[in-house]
Amino acid sequence: MLPEGTRIKRSLLLLLLIAAVACGQRRLTPADALKAVAAEPDASRASIQISDISQADGAVEATALSSADGVQLHLKFRQYEGGWKWESTDFETSTLTPSATVAVLIERARKKKVSAWASPLLNYYATTADTIHWLRGDLDRKPGERVSQETWDARHQWLLGALESSHQTDPLSRLRPPVDAWGLKLEIALGGHKAIVASWGPDGMRGTSDDIFCVFTGRLEWDSSESREMWNYYGEWHVPEGLDAAVEEFLIPTGTDTLSIVTFIK
Repeated sequence: MLPEGTRIKRSLLLLLLIAAVACGQRRLTPADALKAVAAEPDASRASIQISDISQADGAVEATALSSADGVQLHLKFRQYEGGWKWESTDFETSTLTPSATVAVLIERARKKKVSAWASPLLNYYATTADTIHWLRGDLDRKPGERVSQETWDARHQWLLGALESSHQTDPLSRLRPPVDAWGLKLEIALGGHKAIVASWGPDGMRGTSDDIFCVFTGRLEWDSSESREMWNYYGEWHVPEGLDAAVEEFLIPTGTDTLSIVTFIK
């Protein structure tokens, strides 16, 4: 049997160890959670907020109910010797790493901004795309002809005459001369069996990310209605992100063209 003094010392030591463990297992606070989130690169761009914390007594793990731009998340934290660390996120039906969580939230916020910018402009871009599509008819399809300003002008006058005689006033008003939905003249570049028709978008400035243009490239193909090979022109549309609906009627599979999206908002 241990002496009385030894038993007392051991009891005191045990109490001190229990107290030390209890102090080490402190509860996760919103400030702790936000500090752990902030340690993740680019987390400030995700605008994560903490609304509630769930943690069992004495546990070194905790879950924080969080939100970011209207999206609900469950952030998982674990306590280490150096403090709390963000370990993972339960989001919808997936479990994400912190870096993946931040990336998803930043992209969702970016797409929300894209939609807010693009939605009021969709009809303008659709009208401009329709005008550009009409100009495809100015490309001479005969096998012996190459695209030039001379053949383009001749075909354009023929197109205007055909629209006038059929009383199609809407495209006619946009094609004499060819203008976009903002009333600015479309820019046309010709060469070989290729043409580029461009609108510089609502800002009217060449080479910015709100431009819309189409590259028409000719392919010599058999035309059964002509019983000979003819040039058919296929378009590659370049439109700002969020505005692909403006050209969807011209795209494969219902049409013949392809699409290239230009990222407008970073």
